[in-house]
Amino acid sequence: MRRMELSTQQIKYLFAIIAVSKNGEAKSVDIAQNLGVKKSSVSSMLASLEKKGLITKAYYSKVRLTDFGLRIANEKYKKFHNLTVHFCNSLSLSEADAKRLAYLVIGNADDIDFTFTRSAV
Repeated sequence: MRRMELSTQQIKYLFAIIAVSKNGEAKSVDIAQNLGVKKSSVSSMLASLEKKGLITKAYYSKVRLTDFGLRIANEKYKKFHNLTVHFCNSLSLSEADAKRLAYLVIGNADDIDFTFTRSAV
């Protein structure tokens, strides 16, 4: 799979699209509500994600992840989840703090292999 550089915000949008999707499609207004942002912010971010080939936009603000976008989102979510669990367990962070830190890491240091073993914690 080719390497995909994504910002923390772009990753959050991919996760939000999955979270609010119904029958594989998400509405811009639902994405905005999920993320607590204005619909205008969603429009500009969706244009960025579409340019990267991660989503397609249809009429009436319907958004769908491409196959490539779904693979990338799943890959990022696996890393996000593993980091969140690791930060909760090894650093005794709250889940909210662990998630914030995990987003920062996958948005800024995604090229690092985050494989955790029991002996490392």
